[in-house]
Amino acid sequence: MSNADSSPSQREDLEVRNNHRNDGDGVVQKPIAIDVKVNERLEKEDERDEIAKIRRELGVTEPIAEQLSERDIFSLDGIDHHVAKQFQPKYLARGGNQIVYDIPAFPTLVAKADTQILKLNMDKNKEEGKPLDELNDRKRAMEYLRYERSRFQRMKSYFGKEHILGQAKILQKVPVTSRILAEIYEGQIPGPTDEAWTAITLQRRAEELQDAHRLNLVGGYAEIQPELTNDAEYSSVTASLLDGNTKNSPTVQAFLRVQNNDGLNDLVANAEQDADLKKVLCDLVQKVIRYTNETGEILDLAGNDNITVFQKDGKWTYRLIDALYPMEIDNVENTRKAIQKLAYDQVLDKDDQGCLFNVLNFTRTINGLASYLGVQQRIEIVPEHLRGIPIDFKAGLKEIIQRAH
Repeated sequence: MSNADSSPSQREDLEVRNNHRNDGDGVVQKPIAIDVKVNERLEKEDERDEIAKIRRELGVTEPIAEQLSERDIFSLDGIDHHVAKQFQPKYLARGGNQIVYDIPAFPTLVAKADTQILKLNMDKNKEEGKPLDELNDRKRAMEYLRYERSRFQRMKSYFGKEHILGQAKILQKVPVTSRILAEIYEGQIPGPTDEAWTAITLQRRAEELQDAHRLNLVGGYAEIQPELTNDAEYSSVTASLLDGNTKNSPTVQAFLRVQNNDGLNDLVANAEQDADLKKVLCDLVQKVIRYTNETGEILDLAGNDNITVFQKDGKWTYRLIDALYPMEIDNVENTRKAIQKLAYDQVLDKDDQGCLFNVLNFTRTINGLASYLGVQQRIEIVPEHLRGIPIDFKAGLKEIIQRAH
């Protein structure tokens, strides 16, 4: 049955069908069969390239398998494992903490394996002297699964079902190879194993990723760009866009110079010539601001195609594809605490810097767009009692900037 023949609920809803035992809480003990009503194929080579660029600029240690292509590294072809034999997953792309696979028998689906969860589980097993392929803490794993599902449903409630790809998240023991482990552990693997537990996201394909003219709501990381804008402009633009003050908003040109992202530049340039696109962006930015102010979470604007803007039937719309920020709780509140430390000349630890780095770029991007679009709402990151006080954000991110440059 084609999408045109199916009902709206059938087209939108994700259906996951178990042919083997399932404990009822999302932990799948044996392979599952999946059927998802969606369109087209997922292509995320641009995001993979962006991640590789960021890794190089941050000075991250190169993996021991760097001489191989990512397709060779993450390939599961010919692996003697029941999951690999039944579903024959084909590597598509790597984006952030996710490895994306095509499943030929189910062409309307992509499967995304979470390397962060895989590492957390294996590391905990090693620490406790347990087999690396064991599910370490079942109760905690179930809490994580319920929490992630609730986050997804909450995001859908803020942005609307029509703007969110249907998905389901499960825990599954998956095959791994020495090449895969060497890549995700950057050479320092915890020990030999041919399978491990992780979270798998089963997601509808995103047909809009086939559109060569799609745009992205993306911010990237200004501080790691080779040519960071001068100190005075960086400081003034950053301060004005982080304290929520609409009276001292920077010019759009200054904002774009500081954030310095090609995808963001393209988005604004197109909106400048298209009133309908600008109207859709107003709706999107307003929802992002409300989401962050009310939930205390940011969205992931680091890579291309996490939030894509495209035309459907001649009208602009948008889709949140990989927008949920991975495993972050209270990242806005934690950033406020980091800013308070900066204001009182306290040193930021590694966690403080990482949180500030991500939330600062997200907030500067969204508030900068809000200023350009004439949206009055703002994300408020700087604590109220510190607004108007000069804060050296570059000093707080000194180590990250030094590694980038």
